[in-house]
Amino acid sequence: MKTKLLIMVALAASACGGDEAETDDRFIPSAGSRPPAATGPIPEIATDYAAELDIDLESLTVSPTGLRYKDIQVGTGAEAAPGHNVSVRYSLWLPDGTGLESGVYPPPAGRPLILGTGSVIRGWDEGLTGMRVGGKRQLVVPSELGYGQVGSGGVIPGGATLVFEVELLSTGN
Repeated sequence: MKTKLLIMVALAASACGGDEAETDDRFIPSAGSRPPAATGPIPEIATDYAAELDIDLESLTVSPTGLRYKDIQVGTGAEAAPGHNVSVRYSLWLPDGTGLESGVYPPPAGRPLILGTGSVIRGWDEGLTGMRVGGKRQLVVPSELGYGQVGSGGVIPGGATLVFEVELLSTGN
């Protein structure tokens, strides 16, 4: 019985993201929270959104993986591509309008955000690629491209669709 309890505690701790909860950027998409790649039909997303999020599902582009996005403002600077080290200003909400976090990523002493390397959730790897510096984009990320059925940090529930607004601040090799 005691062994089963210890195993359950260890599994619960690992499912919570472990070291992510100890950092200020625990809700930033990270490679450690990547679920297996989505296969089959396009993943479903939430269908009800808070009015203040201004989500019009019909106006969003849908990628083959199920990421929904639209450019709020097209940038005029360099284009972000896989392998580039990028920085973004972002805000994160749940579909019900609950704001989870806003900030700049990576933080000054944080791990770099290298596109296409799995250093962030797939929704960011895919959604930031092709943006130009100065551009703003709305991303609606299905759970399969976000934190999956596990969630993150005890705040992002498992299976959650995530809504991001991102602004590309810089990109480079």
